[in-house]
Amino acid sequence: MVGKMVDVDELLSFADTIVKKAVARGADEAEAFVSSDTTVECQIQGGILTTREGVDEGLGVRVVIGKSVGFASVSSLDEKQADEVISKALSLAKIAPEDPKFQQLPDPVKRGTRSGIFDETIMKVDSASLMEESAKIVQEAMQTDKRVSYVYGFSGLDYGTFGVVNSRGVGSGDKNTGIGAGIYLKAENNGEVKLGYELVVSREHRDFEGVGENLAKNVIGYLGSKPLESTFEGTVIFENKIVDELFSEFLGYSVSALAVQEKRSFFANKLGKQVASKDLTIHDDPQLHEGIKTIKCDHEGIDVLQKPIIKEGVLKNYLYTSYTAYIDNVESTGNAIRSGFQGLPRTAPINLTIRGNKNLEEMVSEVEKGVLIREYVMGLGHANIITGDFSIVAPTAFLIEKGEIKHSLNTITIAGNFFQTLKNIQAIGNDPILTQNGKIPTIAVKNLTISG
Repeated sequence: MVGKMVDVDELLSFADTIVKKAVARGADEAEAFVSSDTTVECQIQGGILTTREGVDEGLGVRVVIGKSVGFASVSSLDEKQADEVISKALSLAKIAPEDPKFQQLPDPVKRGTRSGIFDETIMKVDSASLMEESAKIVQEAMQTDKRVSYVYGFSGLDYGTFGVVNSRGVGSGDKNTGIGAGIYLKAENNGEVKLGYELVVSREHRDFEGVGENLAKNVIGYLGSKPLESTFEGTVIFENKIVDELFSEFLGYSVSALAVQEKRSFFANKLGKQVASKDLTIHDDPQLHEGIKTIKCDHEGIDVLQKPIIKEGVLKNYLYTSYTAYIDNVESTGNAIRSGFQGLPRTAPINLTIRGNKNLEEMVSEVEKGVLIREYVMGLGHANIITGDFSIVAPTAFLIEKGEIKHSLNTITIAGNFFQTLKNIQAIGNDPILTQNGKIPTIAVKNLTISG
């Protein structure tokens, strides 16, 4: 336990003072974003245990003069340093070129939202307790099978608050708690190597019993793999962890109103049109009670909105910040998110949720020829997020023939197009896992190119 959490009201009071000072010193409009976050992280690798803990807090000030915007930040909540940040932001606004698309900072938008789960128990967990969790996960994995030859365990927690105030009447904030643990491991036998990872996250305090053992058993099951005999076009069942990677890579960018307005999105001019299988419905649910990123207002202080992105295959919404919303003369969807007080808000989904109705056994039984991909893939960072084209490497996969899993495979490659895969969804699983990006299930996609 590092220290007491700063209260939201305390942050809002401080932010209000900053905004008033900025306006008094010449800003036409001003905004102050303040945050205070406590983190504790523990790792164990090769018998070496390390821990890191601390508090990250600070202030970001955005000021407007005419149509010019200046922004500055500081890693402190000290009033003297805050005065210096105001001066820097004002200086930048005076020399910044005008942005003809900028209209104003946001007006308040109230929608009757709620916060996510807040568990005060997490605030009482110390680094020693977290280290025990990491050690337990590693020990479980090592004791499961002698072929487990490498293990890296980690755990962490965070809790904090943020507040945002502007000169147009916005004044809101929220608080959060989170805890997580995970493991990377390698299983090796007769020169064959298979890797795996697991990450479990929660807003509530929990133990992580079984995480190490379950992953070790899974990865051992990948040993004894065989080469793929030939390239073919078939169905790929992407495990939920991999679906999370795919959708976070492509979808958030494509439904960003900014990318649409700048004609960099594949979904430009496709609102109200069929873009996916009728079986696919995706929501952005910032009010998902257990969601890791759940917040009652976004990082511009706008109340968030639960909304469909795709409903029964039809594109229903783009995601907006106030900047892009004013351009299109619509209301912000509450999707202005910052990586911290050091930066300006960007557009991002908060909690993606997808629902399905089939278990893995049913999904496999419907595949004439294809593969099941588990654990992770490589190469998504090289995918084209505008066109959707991708070619990814899957080190842990199983061959499926006539509705049955045959054996594990050597590393294979999957090639396709993300936007076409949305249309080619064959089945959606009933196994959603909670991730940093939402609640994501396993998904089967037909007509992908599979090669060895």
